[in-house]
Amino acid sequence: MRHQLVAKENVDERIGDHHFQVEKDQTIELSAKGAEVAMATGKFEYSSEVPETPIEKKRFQETEKGAAQERQKLVKEKLKPLLKLNKDELLAEAEKLNLENVSDLNKEPLALAIAEAQVGGNK
Repeated sequence: MRHQLVAKENVDERIGDHHFQVEKDQTIELSAKGAEVAMATGKFEYSSEVPETPIEKKRFQETEKGAAQERQKLVKEKLKPLLKLNKDELLAEAEKLNLENVSDLNKEPLALAIAEAQVGGNK
């Protein structure tokens, strides 16, 4: 998400990674982090959020997709050794992770629930 800021005064200085040359009442568009840094100087005031561009939306979706694939890979790795345990051992493991309502699950779904909890919870 990007943000629009308005200069309260003429600015001609380096702030963070950017060199700003902005006249009073001129607007600039920055990332959330850049806006935070610029606002901290007291020389800018917040104006508005700028809607995401199609490219930004696509990048976000690709990042989310990659994270989901990585998570699935980790779950599969955790699942392999769990499938070698018997149901009582799996229930003990589930208890350590404070998983609830798993005692009536069959072995495979129980092992999957444990693996997902170990990786970072169900999503």
